[in-house]
Amino acid sequence: MAGQIIRRGDKTWLVRIFLGRDELGDRRYLNKTIRGAKKDAEKYLNATLTAISTGTFVQQSAVSLNRFLDDWLASAAKPRVSERTFAEYAALLRRYVREPLGKITLSDLRALQIQSLYSQMQERGLSSRIVRYTHAVLSSALKQAVR
Repeated sequence: MAGQIIRRGDKTWLVRIFLGRDELGDRRYLNKTIRGAKKDAEKYLNATLTAISTGTFVQQSAVSLNRFLDDWLASAAKPRVSERTFAEYAALLRRYVREPLGKITLSDLRALQIQSLYSQMQERGLSSRIVRYTHAVLSSALKQAVR
């Protein structure tokens, strides 16, 4: 990975990191404007390069969980499961997941929020089977999001 720091003004720096090429062969970059001292830009560059090399870097995504679940149901779940199972997945997600978590962007979604959802489901008196089934479907979708 290569990165550079470009001066953009008084105490403003552009940190640019080469991420590789996309499927069309075009170069992909991560650009981030840092306001402050050059040392702050260097810290961001080093931290980001370390996260990329260790595999812990997550690029920000503006896609909400609702939007991703729509895409996941249509492209990943529908072709590989029966019509009835697909309908159950969609109903389960609509009933229990979309309202409390649907507006959160994928990059802002945290494990604690999901665990809180499961706890709320149990407090409402839902069976542990429903909670486990919800977890299985949501987990499958989020594993696809990570890939």
